[in-house]
Amino acid sequence: MKNKANPITKQHELAQQALQLEAYSSRAMGEQKAKVIYIAVIIIGILSAGTVAVHFLEGWDWIDSAYFATMTLTTVGYGDFVPTHQATRVFVIVYALGGVATLLYGLTTIAKYYVERREAKFYHQWSKMSNLGGPRNPIPDISPRRK
Repeated sequence: MKNKANPITKQHELAQQALQLEAYSSRAMGEQKAKVIYIAVIIIGILSAGTVAVHFLEGWDWIDSAYFATMTLTTVGYGDFVPTHQATRVFVIVYALGGVATLLYGLTTIAKYYVERREAKFYHQWSKMSNLGGPRNPIPDISPRRK
């Protein structure tokens, strides 16, 4: 004789799993949010350092210096501002190599955070819907917690 699980016990187990997943998800999202804030501060710091350096090395005003630093990091480079001093050119070489890589990593991490947050909301809503109808529910559970 096969042992059939009690539907009430099964629902209780599913509810416990959902609570555990939600707790893990919120903790992981909190860690990711702190990382996103940290990266945003780093990016602002790099842009500020580039702005200050170009301002003092080239003697440009603050807006032009910030514009040049941003165009350099985003690799747009319209060519309307060109460094004229050797010291600025050396600085821009180092700034572009380190800054572009850091900016790309930072933007990728920030995008990943928002995509994962949206997925977590989706799976949370889906799991609510898939647990509504009991064992004969026509909505399949597609959440990643199930194997």
